[in-house]
Amino acid sequence: MNYWLMQLQKDNKPDNTDIINRLKSGFIGIDLDQCEEVDNDSKPLTQWTTDEIAQYKGGTWKGILHAFLEIKVFDIVLIRNGVTPIALVKIVGNYVFSQHDLEQVWYKHRYPITLLDYYTAYQERNVGAHLKMPQLRSILTKAVDYRTQSYQLIDKWYKDYSRHHDDASEHKLIEISISNFKTFYDFKIDGLTQINLIAGKNNVGKTSLLESGYINLVSRDIEHYLTSLIKLKKMRSCYLETHSSRIALSDLRHAKDSNDLTIQSNINTTAFHVENDAIRLEVNGISQTYSRFEIQKRVDNGTVMVDRSNIQFIPSFSINDETLSFLFSKIQMARKKEWLNQSLAEHFDENIVEFDLILGEPKLFLLNRDEGWISLSEFGEGIKRFITLICAIWASQEGACFIDEIEDGIHYLHYNKLWEIVFNTAKEANCQIFASTHSKEMIESYYKEAKRLDQKDISLTTLVRDKENQSKAITYDFDWLTHEMSQNHEVRGW
Repeated sequence: MNYWLMQLQKDNKPDNTDIINRLKSGFIGIDLDQCEEVDNDSKPLTQWTTDEIAQYKGGTWKGILHAFLEIKVFDIVLIRNGVTPIALVKIVGNYVFSQHDLEQVWYKHRYPITLLDYYTAYQERNVGAHLKMPQLRSILTKAVDYRTQSYQLIDKWYKDYSRHHDDASEHKLIEISISNFKTFYDFKIDGLTQINLIAGKNNVGKTSLLESGYINLVSRDIEHYLTSLIKLKKMRSCYLETHSSRIALSDLRHAKDSNDLTIQSNINTTAFHVENDAIRLEVNGISQTYSRFEIQKRVDNGTVMVDRSNIQFIPSFSINDETLSFLFSKIQMARKKEWLNQSLAEHFDENIVEFDLILGEPKLFLLNRDEGWISLSEFGEGIKRFITLICAIWASQEGACFIDEIEDGIHYLHYNKLWEIVFNTAKEANCQIFASTHSKEMIESYYKEAKRLDQKDISLTTLVRDKENQSKAITYDFDWLTHEMSQNHEVRGW
């Protein structure tokens, strides 16, 4: 997803009311005048030659035309009239050339849009607030650098809209870009859905992608950003590594030795800057600098504030009883304990009546056992993994749950029932799922259960390495995955 600023042009300079009426048509575009050099009335911009683009209006529009064709689905565009913000729109389709409805739409060269928000609505939500527009010469500007005024005002408006909008999809992770983090040097993935499975060989970056998404979603401010790093460090030694009482940043940054780490999504932008003996953390343009000693002290003490409760990260290894207790408390608070008990009885053993923590120890109550309550440890890791995932998804209600190596501890014969539980629980809890796997059987079960349950809001992302050994993503939506699976094609990146 990219940010753009756009001035809607017409022969006569339109007023704000004219622009708003044109936005209601469901399109934005550019108005190209007829000129001697280019017969632009007769063909789409995509068919213009390089020379035609270069010659149009003496070459003064070359940059605009190239930029216009770079606009992608899901991009966010701030529509302005001079220095006055008018509206925020989202691109929902590819470039269109049409000579119909010109009186209403204005433009032959156009993109279909969804109108997200008017500036007047933003001001009503934020009394006294004012988004200061920069002076721009071009009618179309791509906001690339998150440190610029253009980027920050669009980002601020879009995130304010997302927080207040009723449509929960605006709060879901749709795309994410990662720079200088572990195996990722310059990485981007988009087309994320309600349920997302990440596949690929070992050491290609599956866990790093989950960690990046978790960090980005949790980091609504600096303190939550730092907390997410410490929490993951405590969970597995993968961030802010310590060695000889110093932080080893080599594991945090990419091997190309950059001192800047950025994770940008449609929700948040986070950055990690190393400055001599200091570390500067940045979230959505707001930064705070810490000394290495201060960071090290926080890491050693494990000082973690209460994290954002509806975004959870489940590691590949078995969680301890303390973490399970925390997750179980969330399912109790949601009054969904019976959902858990019914799932266990239906998918594992009809004699299971109840799961609970007795004096801090996880136990199951069974009808056919004289002692009644049986320690969960007697049942193996498989059922504990199921309980963990069900609790974690409910703990992530209206949020997101990141699950590393989802098949860990579960026999392959139970993969179908695992996905049935995950699909149904995630739907009931309105929870976005990100899970990783390297198992072919897990991918097959994922697709089969999605098809059986008519769950089409899913994706499979395969991570591969290119010729330069950089991680890249191939994302299959439901239809593409259906085609690949029907042809027995390998989709794991092997």
